[in-house]
Amino acid sequence: RKINRNEDLTTNHDIATCITYAKVASTISNGTYDITIAPLVNLWGFGPAGKVTKEPTQQQIDSVLEFVGYDLIKNKYHRLFKDDPRIQLDLSSVAKGHTVDLMCKMLDREGIEHYLVEIGGEVKCKGISTRNRFWRVGIDNPDYLKIPDAPQTILSLQIPSGMSVATSGNYRNYYVTESGQRIAHTIDARTGKPRQTSIISATVLHPSCATADAYATMLMS
Repeated sequence: RKINRNEDLTTNHDIATCITYAKVASTISNGTYDITIAPLVNLWGFGPAGKVTKEPTQQQIDSVLEFVGYDLIKNKYHRLFKDDPRIQLDLSSVAKGHTVDLMCKMLDREGIEHYLVEIGGEVKCKGISTRNRFWRVGIDNPDYLKIPDAPQTILSLQIPSGMSVATSGNYRNYYVTESGQRIAHTIDARTGKPRQTSIISATVLHPSCATADAYATMLMS
Protein backbone atom coordinates (compact mmCIF):
# COMPACT_ATOMS: atom_id res chain seq x y z
CA ARG A 1 0.00 0.00 0.00
CA LYS A 2 2.83 2.41 0.78
CA ILE A 3 4.29 1.83 -2.67
CA ASN A 4 0.94 2.52 -4.33
CA ARG A 5 0.52 5.69 -2.27
CA ASN A 6 4.14 6.72 -3.04
CA GLU A 7 4.85 6.92 0.70
CA ASP A 8 7.74 4.45 0.57
CA LEU A 9 9.06 3.04 -2.71
CA THR A 10 11.54 0.72 -1.00
CA THR A 11 11.24 -2.87 -2.23
CA ASN A 12 12.32 -5.73 -0.03
CA HIS A 13 13.54 -9.05 -1.42
CA ASP A 14 10.05 -10.56 -1.65
CA ILE A 15 8.47 -7.63 -3.51
CA ALA A 16 11.44 -7.46 -5.86
CA THR A 17 11.15 -11.19 -6.55
CA CYS A 18 7.44 -10.89 -7.35
CA ILE A 19 8.14 -7.98 -9.71
CA THR A 20 10.81 -10.02 -11.48
CA TYR A 21 8.47 -12.99 -12.03
CA ALA A 22 5.74 -10.62 -13.20
CA LYS A 23 8.01 -8.87 -15.69
CA VAL A 24 8.83 -12.20 -17.32
CA ALA A 25 5.13 -13.03 -17.68
CA SER A 26 4.45 -9.54 -19.05
CA THR A 27 7.18 -9.91 -21.67
CA ILE A 28 5.98 -13.37 -22.74
CA SER A 29 2.36 -12.20 -23.01
CA ASN A 30 3.30 -9.01 -24.82
CA GLY A 31 1.70 -6.95 -22.09
CA THR A 32 -1.68 -8.62 -21.61
CA TYR A 33 -0.46 -9.65 -18.15
CA ASP A 34 0.70 -6.67 -16.14
CA ILE A 35 0.99 -5.97 -12.40
CA THR A 36 0.50 -2.22 -12.96
CA ILE A 37 -3.12 -3.09 -13.65
CA ALA A 38 -4.36 -2.05 -10.19
CA PRO A 39 -6.10 1.17 -11.34
CA LEU A 40 -8.01 -0.82 -13.97
CA VAL A 41 -8.95 -3.45 -11.40
CA ASN A 42 -10.42 -0.67 -9.27
CA LEU A 43 -12.14 0.98 -12.23
CA TRP A 44 -13.95 -2.26 -13.10
CA GLY A 45 -15.03 -2.90 -9.53
CA PHE A 46 -12.65 -5.66 -8.45
CA GLY A 47 -10.55 -3.57 -6.10
CA PRO A 48 -10.90 -2.41 -2.48
CA ALA A 49 -13.63 0.10 -3.38
CA GLY A 50 -15.97 -2.74 -4.34
CA LYS A 51 -18.15 -3.57 -7.31
CA VAL A 52 -19.65 -1.12 -9.77
CA THR A 53 -23.08 -1.24 -11.37
CA LYS A 54 -22.13 0.33 -14.68
CA GLU A 55 -19.31 -0.33 -17.08
CA PRO A 56 -16.70 2.45 -17.19
CA THR A 57 -16.76 4.62 -20.27
CA GLN A 58 -14.06 4.43 -22.92
CA GLN A 59 -12.90 7.87 -21.82
CA GLN A 60 -12.43 6.62 -18.26
CA ILE A 61 -10.56 3.55 -19.49
CA ASP A 62 -8.29 5.62 -21.74
CA SER A 63 -7.49 8.03 -18.92
CA VAL A 64 -6.32 5.12 -16.72
CA LEU A 65 -4.38 3.39 -19.51
CA GLU A 66 -2.09 6.41 -19.58
CA PHE A 67 -0.34 5.09 -16.48
CA VAL A 68 -0.68 1.33 -16.95
CA GLY A 69 2.26 -0.60 -18.42
CA TYR A 70 4.96 -2.89 -17.08
CA ASP A 71 7.59 -0.89 -18.97
CA LEU A 72 6.73 2.16 -16.83
CA ILE A 73 8.36 0.70 -13.70
CA LYS A 74 11.88 -0.34 -12.83
CA ASN A 75 13.18 -2.00 -9.70
CA LYS A 76 16.77 -1.07 -8.88
CA TYR A 77 18.82 -0.89 -5.71
CA HIS A 78 15.86 -2.10 -3.61
CA ARG A 79 13.71 0.76 -4.85
CA LEU A 80 10.82 0.99 -7.29
CA PHE A 81 11.05 3.73 -9.89
CA LYS A 82 7.79 4.87 -11.51
CA ASP A 83 7.50 6.86 -14.70
CA ASP A 84 4.21 8.22 -13.35
CA PRO A 85 3.28 8.65 -9.66
CA ARG A 86 -0.26 7.41 -10.42
CA ILE A 87 1.08 3.92 -11.18
CA GLN A 88 -0.15 1.27 -8.74
CA LEU A 89 0.78 -2.40 -8.46
CA ASP A 90 -1.44 -5.43 -8.01
CA LEU A 91 0.70 -8.41 -6.96
CA SER A 92 -2.22 -10.75 -6.23
CA SER A 93 -1.44 -12.88 -9.29
CA VAL A 94 2.05 -13.79 -8.09
CA ALA A 95 2.35 -13.08 -4.35
CA LYS A 96 0.44 -16.16 -3.17
CA GLY A 97 2.62 -18.43 -5.29
CA HIS A 98 5.76 -16.74 -4.02
CA THR A 99 4.58 -17.18 -0.42
CA VAL A 100 4.06 -20.90 -1.07
CA ASP A 101 7.63 -21.10 -2.38
CA LEU A 102 8.91 -19.38 0.76
CA MET A 103 7.10 -21.79 3.05
CA CYS A 104 8.41 -24.77 1.10
CA LYS A 105 11.96 -23.49 1.33
CA MET A 106 11.51 -23.20 5.09
CA LEU A 107 10.30 -26.82 5.25
CA ASP A 108 13.26 -27.90 3.11
CA ARG A 109 15.67 -26.18 5.50
CA GLU A 110 14.10 -28.12 8.36
CA GLY A 111 14.74 -31.36 6.51
CA ILE A 112 11.07 -32.15 5.87
CA GLU A 113 10.89 -34.35 2.79
CA HIS A 114 7.13 -34.83 2.38
CA TYR A 115 4.64 -31.98 2.39
CA LEU A 116 1.82 -30.17 0.61
CA VAL A 117 1.49 -26.40 1.00
CA GLU A 118 -1.60 -24.54 -0.21
CA ILE A 119 -2.40 -20.81 -0.04
CA GLY A 120 -5.46 -19.45 -1.78
CA GLY A 121 -5.57 -22.32 -4.24
CA GLU A 122 -1.87 -22.24 -5.14
CA VAL A 123 -0.27 -25.58 -4.27
CA LYS A 124 3.20 -27.05 -4.03
CA CYS A 125 3.93 -30.68 -3.18
CA LYS A 126 7.00 -32.72 -2.43
CA GLY A 127 7.54 -36.39 -1.74
CA ILE A 128 4.52 -38.55 -0.97
CA SER A 129 1.36 -38.24 1.09
CA THR A 130 0.50 -40.01 4.35
CA ARG A 131 -1.24 -42.63 2.19
CA ASN A 132 2.18 -43.56 0.82
CA ARG A 133 1.45 -42.40 -2.71
CA PHE A 134 2.18 -39.35 -4.82
CA TRP A 135 0.17 -36.26 -3.98
CA ARG A 136 -3.14 -35.86 -5.80
CA VAL A 137 -4.50 -32.37 -6.45
CA GLY A 138 -8.05 -31.76 -7.65
CA ILE A 139 -8.80 -29.01 -10.16
CA ASP A 140 -12.17 -27.31 -9.66
CA ASN A 141 -14.86 -27.85 -12.24
CA PRO A 142 -16.00 -24.49 -13.69
CA ASP A 143 -19.56 -25.77 -13.16
CA TYR A 144 -18.84 -26.22 -9.45
CA LEU A 145 -22.21 -24.75 -8.48
CA LYS A 146 -23.99 -27.49 -10.41
CA ILE A 147 -21.47 -30.22 -9.57
CA PRO A 148 -19.95 -29.11 -6.23
CA ASP A 149 -18.21 -32.36 -5.32
CA ALA A 150 -16.84 -33.38 -8.72
CA PRO A 151 -13.47 -31.88 -9.70
CA GLN A 152 -12.75 -31.34 -13.36
CA THR A 153 -9.71 -33.54 -13.07
CA ILE A 154 -7.28 -34.90 -10.48
CA LEU A 155 -3.57 -34.50 -11.00
CA SER A 156 -1.18 -37.11 -9.64
CA LEU A 157 2.09 -35.28 -9.07
CA GLN A 158 4.59 -38.06 -9.63
CA ILE A 159 7.64 -35.88 -9.10
CA PRO A 160 9.23 -36.48 -5.67
CA SER A 161 11.49 -33.42 -5.97
CA GLY A 162 8.51 -31.03 -5.91
CA MET A 163 5.94 -29.54 -8.24
CA SER A 164 3.55 -26.58 -8.06
CA VAL A 165 0.00 -26.26 -9.39
CA ALA A 166 -1.81 -22.97 -9.94
CA THR A 167 -5.21 -22.41 -11.50
CA SER A 168 -6.82 -19.19 -12.67
CA GLY A 169 -10.40 -18.88 -13.87
CA ASN A 170 -13.26 -16.50 -14.55
CA TYR A 171 -16.04 -18.65 -13.12
CA ARG A 172 -15.92 -17.38 -9.52
CA ASN A 173 -14.87 -13.74 -9.45
CA TYR A 174 -17.35 -11.88 -11.63
CA TYR A 175 -20.48 -9.76 -11.40
CA VAL A 176 -23.44 -8.78 -13.59
CA THR A 177 -24.16 -5.11 -14.30
CA GLU A 178 -27.59 -3.48 -14.33
CA SER A 179 -27.70 -4.00 -18.09
CA GLY A 180 -27.12 -7.74 -17.66
CA GLN A 181 -23.49 -7.68 -18.81
CA ARG A 182 -21.31 -10.35 -17.16
CA ILE A 183 -18.00 -8.80 -16.12
CA ALA A 184 -15.13 -11.17 -15.24
CA HIS A 185 -12.09 -10.14 -13.20
CA THR A 186 -9.39 -10.98 -15.76
CA ILE A 187 -8.52 -7.68 -17.43
CA ASP A 188 -6.35 -7.22 -20.51
CA ALA A 189 -3.84 -4.52 -19.58
CA ARG A 190 -3.47 -3.47 -23.22
CA THR A 191 -7.14 -2.70 -23.85
CA GLY A 192 -8.13 -1.90 -20.29
CA LYS A 193 -11.15 -4.16 -20.58
CA PRO A 194 -12.09 -7.60 -19.22
CA ARG A 195 -10.70 -10.29 -21.46
CA GLN A 196 -13.28 -11.85 -23.78
CA THR A 197 -12.15 -15.42 -24.30
CA SER A 198 -13.53 -18.92 -24.58
CA ILE A 199 -10.99 -20.07 -21.96
CA ILE A 200 -12.80 -20.51 -18.65
CA SER A 201 -9.93 -21.89 -16.61
CA ALA A 202 -6.17 -22.40 -16.96
CA THR A 203 -3.94 -24.65 -14.84
CA VAL A 204 -0.14 -24.47 -14.86
CA LEU A 205 2.38 -26.95 -13.42
CA HIS A 206 5.86 -25.62 -12.67
CA PRO A 207 8.60 -26.22 -10.07
CA SER A 208 8.18 -22.58 -9.01
CA CYS A 209 4.78 -21.77 -7.54
CA ALA A 210 5.28 -18.05 -8.20
CA THR A 211 5.85 -18.81 -11.87
CA ALA A 212 2.85 -21.12 -12.04
CA ASP A 213 0.71 -18.47 -10.33
CA ALA A 214 1.72 -15.71 -12.75
CA TYR A 215 1.50 -17.90 -15.85
CA ALA A 216 -1.99 -19.16 -14.97
CA THR A 217 -3.21 -15.57 -14.83
CA MET A 218 -1.24 -14.75 -17.98
CA LEU A 219 -3.01 -17.53 -19.90
CA MET A 220 -6.37 -16.14 -18.84
CA SER A 221 -5.47 -12.63 -19.88
